[in-house]
Amino acid sequence: MKSHAVLLVFASVQGIACSGSQDLSPYSAVVRELGEDGSITVRRARPKEFGASTGAEMVRISAPVIPQVSVLYQSEGAEYPATMEGEIALAKASALTFERLLEECRNDYPGIVIPGAEPLSDEQRNQNYALVDQCALARLGTNPYWMPLLVDRVDICGITLGRGWRLLHESDMASFREEDLQGFVDALDGIPTPAPGYFFSTDTYARAADGSLGQAPLYPGSTRVHPLPILEDERKLRFDGGLHLRCIGVGAAQG
Repeated sequence: MKSHAVLLVFASVQGIACSGSQDLSPYSAVVRELGEDGSITVRRARPKEFGASTGAEMVRISAPVIPQVSVLYQSEGAEYPATMEGEIALAKASALTFERLLEECRNDYPGIVIPGAEPLSDEQRNQNYALVDQCALARLGTNPYWMPLLVDRVDICGITLGRGWRLLHESDMASFREEDLQGFVDALDGIPTPAPGYFFSTDTYARAADGSLGQAPLYPGSTRVHPLPILEDERKLRFDGGLHLRCIGVGAAQG
């Protein structure tokens, strides 16, 4: 039976580690949680290449930031902005974050609970995620895809989600262990929904080691960024490849 709990705790290979354990050695439990902002947080041991293995870090993968097509698609191809200022303005006007969609969808989807002073329950977080996904599909149709050139040139993650958020990099993919990505997939699978849509996609834009923009599947076994299957003159057009934009935030774990 599939678990619908938001908090996922995985057992140590050397025994069973409880969620309250502070042992975050490379083989200890990894805690994953769906946040009120739609992000999935991974609390894990710090990879050895980043310092002492006794440290811990928080890795957050955002919900997809999807474009408002009625705005974005007016600037495709020959209409693409000619200046960086124009590109930034287009990204700001087009981007729909999870939290923005919570507000915009609440009237049509009364099951949505806006986060407030009291923490949302696991059930409420799951329900919000599923309803935002349904709302996005109903409002945006079948093709809410970014133009690769805009994702490449503009820091959409930082602009829309704030300081500390950025595009995934190939070094991030290399740092993920298989159980990290499995937990990410399991967290999505644990959210009840009749028909998973955009917000359940595991394919995201990412930066390759050579600096080029590519795509990365956030799925167990994935360790690298793959090239986009498009030509240079197609970068100003929407990329209808089922690819979305998730962002990453990494910092030291608290507590």
